[in-house]
Order: sequence, then structure tokens, then C-alpha cells
Amino acid sequence: MAIFQAILLHKTHIFVKKVSFSPFLCVKKCSKRLVLLTLIVLVFNSCKKGEADPGFSFRTRKARLVGEWRLTSGSVSFNSEGYSRKYDFDGSNFTQYDTYTGGYPIVYTGKYILNLNIKKDGTFTLNEAAGSAALDASGTWSFNSGVGKRKSKESVIFDITTVNRGSLSTGHVFNCGSSSFSYRLKGLKNKELQMESYTLLQSDAGSDEVSQNAYFKFIQ
Repeated sequence: MAIFQAILLHKTHIFVKKVSFSPFLCVKKCSKRLVLLTLIVLVFNSCKKGEADPGFSFRTRKARLVGEWRLTSGSVSFNSEGYSRKYDFDGSNFTQYDTYTGGYPIVYTGKYILNLNIKKDGTFTLNEAAGSAALDASGTWSFNSGVGKRKSKESVIFDITTVNRGSLSTGHVFNCGSSSFSYRLKGLKNKELQMESYTLLQSDAGSDEVSQNAYFKFIQ
């Protein structure tokens, strides 16, 4: 009987592994994870230049900017003392509002199409049709270098070198009436581009100040 009981106890013996718990080790692991998460957030935010940019993208800003773009919406406003003009665009047409101080807006409508082809080799072509006026031009583009408060590659600079058709100043707004102009990249996503600018067109002594505010949204 004694031998049988000994065998039974041996068969039914339960082995328990002792596990130690260290609060310090847990805090250390949590701190490492928090630091790693903070670094990831900082990296994602550093990739974001404009407020409408994606939080993270595997494609470079140049890769996202290059392509054939078609305007879908936008607006441009000119402001001076006693007078303002605003254009609204829907991708195919424009609505123009001319307003004098104390008066009601005078409204005009017409066709408006804007296509922009930004190429990988640093060149671009621009095709703008506003009513009966047309502009067919080409030139070079580059990112800004991040001087002052602007982040590097936050803006794109266009320089028109060739005009095949039309005039840079007659009836056209995208080029801000100049052969050299720039836009801040508000949003640069895959197949979606948002650009905005503020340009002081005239500020000579003894004359009224004229400014232009512009916003354009493109898709591929």
C-alpha cells in the first residue's frame, strides 16, 4: 500500500513555474515604446509640408508633383482701393464678379480650362483658355530651397521661357501676369494637387495697391 501511494503522489505531482514581476522593467519597456511612437509621429509630421498634405507617403514630393494636371475648381481675387474682382472656377467655366465700393457685383460668365503638365526633367507646359483668350506656354519649374519661414519644397517656382500662343498679361490669371511666378503647395497627394498664392501686383508710390489671391485645385 505504501508503495502504491508513493507512485500515485509521483504521478499527480503538479510542477509550478515561478514567474517574477518587476514594475521597473514594465515602466522601462513602456518608456521605450513611447519614445518610438514619438519618433514616428515626428517623422510623419516632417514629411507634411502643406496642411492638406498626406500624413505619410512612400512617394517623394517630386514624384507626386510630376504629371498631367487638370483644373477642377479654384478662385482668384484682385483687390484695390474702391474696387475688387473675383473669379470662381468649376473646371470648365468661370464666373466673374466686379464690385465697386457701395455697389452690387456685376457678373460675367464664360469658358475656362486650365491644364498643367509638370515633367520629371524640370520643364512644364501650360494651356489656359479663358473665354476667347488662350495661352499656350512652356518653361522650367523648381522647388523652393526653404529660405526664411518657408519649408524646403513647400512651394514650386515656374519660369515661362516660351509663349507659343497668346499673351502673358491679357485675360490670364494663373501666371499672375508675369513670366516668373510661384505657388505654395497647400496639398500634394497622389493624383490631387492644391496650390495657393498671394501676389502684390502693384505697389508704386502714389498709386493704389493691387493684390491677387489665388487658389487652384487639380486632379490627374
